[in-house]
Amino acid sequence: MPIPLKNVLDEAVKIINFVKSRPLSTRLFTILCEDMGSMHKSLLYHTEIRWLSRGKTLVRLLELRNELYVFFTDHPFNLQLRLSDKIWLFRLSYLADIFTKLNEVNLSIQESIDGNIEDFDEIYGEIEQHLNEILSSLEKYFPESKDIEFIQRYNWVKNPFLINDKPEDLSITEYEEFIEMTTDSSLKTLFDKISLTDFWFSSSITNEYQSLAKKAILALLPFATTYLCETGFSSYASMKTKYRNKLDAEADMRIQLSHIKPNIKILVNKKSQHHGSH
Repeated sequence: MPIPLKNVLDEAVKIINFVKSRPLSTRLFTILCEDMGSMHKSLLYHTEIRWLSRGKTLVRLLELRNELYVFFTDHPFNLQLRLSDKIWLFRLSYLADIFTKLNEVNLSIQESIDGNIEDFDEIYGEIEQHLNEILSSLEKYFPESKDIEFIQRYNWVKNPFLINDKPEDLSITEYEEFIEMTTDSSLKTLFDKISLTDFWFSSSITNEYQSLAKKAILALLPFATTYLCETGFSSYASMKTKYRNKLDAEADMRIQLSHIKPNIKILVNKKSQHHGSH
């Protein structure tokens, strides 16, 4: 991210945390919002762990910027003037919008800020640079050529009932199972009623067509949800406390994120080294 945009983001977080981290300031700001008839009564707290909510946090800051400016009028807070700086607000509007898009929230924030369009010429380069860097990052993780190859290779997973030729990823035995599966009208009805992942995880498939189900599930696994990402970050944060001077998180996180509950007592007993005479 370009330095000017990063500075605006950092300052926005400081403004939010200045109010939210002080109970008295939070109560006074709530009273002020009520007196001004604001649509919201409080800011949204920002935390680095829940980074996916950053878009909503910045949007709320923009919506309450006038209330915050009044709140800081007689306060020596050094970032008060940012709330009346049209250049700063323009950058903040862009950040709020891009983070909202990245979070897949179907909202587009168009803030009305007084000023001529020429006033914002210097910012366009920053925005273009940031968008290009995001594009480069996406292309690194999801290269177009690889996506096309992947889609063609696993078309049979996306909709097995539309495939007429043998998928190159399947062996002869697996293809015979595939033909048998796709000619089953009850499975076609099931496919139309439930989601793609539920279909391949259903007992009708995993019990009768284990080899096909295994390959399909492996193809679907890379598409993790943002919820799982946040769960992983939260689990890591809960383990990484100030009382631990060393943390090898891999094994600990595997236990934290697994749905299988380990029997710690049995595991400890297996690791115990008994005296040779016992």
